[in-house]
Amino acid sequence: MAKRVHSKLGTEIQAAVEDDARFEKHHPDRHYLCVYRTRAGGSVFAIERCTTKHITLWLPATQVVKATAERMGIQVPVVSHAFPDTSDPSRYGRHSNLKSVPELSHAALFPIKASTVVEAMNLLGSLP
Repeated sequence: MAKRVHSKLGTEIQAAVEDDARFEKHHPDRHYLCVYRTRAGGSVFAIERCTTKHITLWLPATQVVKATAERMGIQVPVVSHAFPDTSDPSRYGRHSNLKSVPELSHAALFPIKASTVVEAMNLLGSLP
């Protein structure tokens, strides 16, 4: 199976994050995922970059993130937990590249879909 290419939206969001002084790269990029952290509070988050209609942001499952998304009219999914299927301990249950990031591998996360760069940056701006 061939690797998927980076989407235009994913590349634009990645560039916006890298140009914003509030954020810094936290972990080496994977093909499908970029990992950053906030400079102020050290919140670690990930950005998928290959989907075309939206980009999934893997954000800490906090009330502030949830409230920000809801104010923006973005549907907040249920909290994603690693290994949700207790009957199958080998099934990670979410983006496998998250397993290589200690701060995210077992954390409770919101996989929030951003459809524009502005949406993504507003959501990321809610992180401490």
